[in-house]
Amino acid sequence: MSDTAELVVSELVTNSLKCIWASEISSPVILRVAADHKYLRIEVWDAVQRAPVQRPHEIDAESGRGLEIISMLCNHWDTFFPDSGGKIVRATIEIDQGKDW
Repeated sequence: MSDTAELVVSELVTNSLKCIWASEISSPVILRVAADHKYLRIEVWDAVQRAPVQRPHEIDAESGRGLEIISMLCNHWDTFFPDSGGKIVRATIEIDQGKDW
């Protein structure tokens, strides 16, 4: 599960950084990771109030697969727009109950 979580964090943070750079703003990216006995939740906040959009890509494209990867690896993902501004992209991964950690 750690490989999956690492990949999801990498994709979400990369997407947020690209969004900030494209908007030409100077803003932090905030990563929050929380877990209970059933789920691991990964959240990334940035200041741009534009939801990420899954886009079509060529099979040999070097980019554009981030949200597709997140969709395949996570039980759920969505975007939340807090009253304080910006957006939070959230992804939830079910913790494998069969593993003896």
